[in-house]
Amino acid sequence: MMKTSLIQNFKKNRARELYNIYNILQNKLRLSSADIYPILKASQELEYEASIKTDSSIWGYSISDLVLPIRTIKHIKPKGLEIRAKIDCSLKGDISKWGELDEALLECEFSVTLYGELNDKKYSICWHVDRDDGASSEEYHPLYHLHYSDGINHLGTKDENKSFDWGNAIYLDCPRIVHCPLDLILGIGFYLTNFHFKGVFDKLINEHQFSIIYKHSQDAILKPYFNNIASHWDVDSGGLRWKNSKQLCPIIID
Repeated sequence: MMKTSLIQNFKKNRARELYNIYNILQNKLRLSSADIYPILKASQELEYEASIKTDSSIWGYSISDLVLPIRTIKHIKPKGLEIRAKIDCSLKGDISKWGELDEALLECEFSVTLYGELNDKKYSICWHVDRDDGASSEEYHPLYHLHYSDGINHLGTKDENKSFDWGNAIYLDCPRIVHCPLDLILGIGFYLTNFHFKGVFDKLINEHQFSIIYKHSQDAILKPYFNNIASHWDVDSGGLRWKNSKQLCPIIID
């Protein structure tokens, strides 16, 4: 059982990280404080939780309706459509396993909806990375996977979704593509390396404060995930000749 003071300090540090990410996005990327307020709200909620004494090592946060701009629209169809990203992110983890080569996440979901309107018509595409072993399903589920959804987050209720004109588009749960887990901080890396042009993510990495925060999530979440996969072959990385991790996974930083 962990000491109460250690649990409180952990939560305070994670709350401070979210608060600093909020300020960095606002000041360095000039994002609207209203659009990114959900990050600040999650930080405040986690800060409050840190003030409550408990011997439970379970922690987490939930972020909804985080709105971010999309820059990489060169090949968008239909032409002329202006889109934004709405991100929802929830996480639950075990503090006692955080920073170890162990699975510290109990629940993890990072959902992205790209949406826009053109000529009074709604357009959207949605996908999410989540933790689901598919124990009750007849289909294969990599524990962490990315798959597409039907846009209901943008289109409205289930009834409105059913009546939507899907045109020639097909929406299907499969394939569930193997993907590393994402918390909000790693999710910012995912967002910047997919929806902004080269250089923006690098600019933030060069910010000392952002780099420290990002590396913390990278070591706590990505390091055990990728080490787990590599352990299948019992790899000794000292003999690895092909070594270009950042080209294989652009969200990894030095």
